[in-house]
Amino acid sequence: YRQEAKLYFQVMAKKVNLELDAIGYRSCTKEIMASNPKWNNELNGWKQYFSQWIQDGKAKDMPDAAVFFDFRCIYGEKILVDQLRTHIRKTLKGNGGFFYHMSRSIAQMKIPARPNHHPMDMKKVLLPVISYIRLYAIREGLGETGSIERAQELFEKKVFSSRLHEELMHAFDFITHLRIR
Repeated sequence: YRQEAKLYFQVMAKKVNLELDAIGYRSCTKEIMASNPKWNNELNGWKQYFSQWIQDGKAKDMPDAAVFFDFRCIYGEKILVDQLRTHIRKTLKGNGGFFYHMSRSIAQMKIPARPNHHPMDMKKVLLPVISYIRLYAIREGLGETGSIERAQELFEKKVFSSRLHEELMHAFDFITHLRIR
């Protein structure tokens, strides 16, 4: 039964990825997508991934690993998501090296230049904004995964000043609008 379920979700993931690609959300060149069998795992497998990223994480792994901190329950057993979040919070305690490597990877992100009338990859332009908000959300142990909700909660907790919150939201809205357009 387990193998049958795994195959079902791989086929479904490939279909979803193709449909997203067809409407303009290009497939990830690094294969960080549900259709990659590496990312089809049970709870203990995900706990191992996160433990490794947090405890042994190298700066080069941070951009890819950071994406997975945006997980959420869409359907099914929410308790699995809660258990994984609890595991992550416990693993993060006292692990400043993770935040150091993650913040350095954000600081080293380069905004792509527009090459001779070719469209810019707006996902890459938006990435530093999303990553900055994500870093603070992880540090504060927030359960929110959307950038807008995270930024609002960080503002309410007085982690972000009013000005910083406003600037981040303006940048996020503007770049997202360009990306959709």
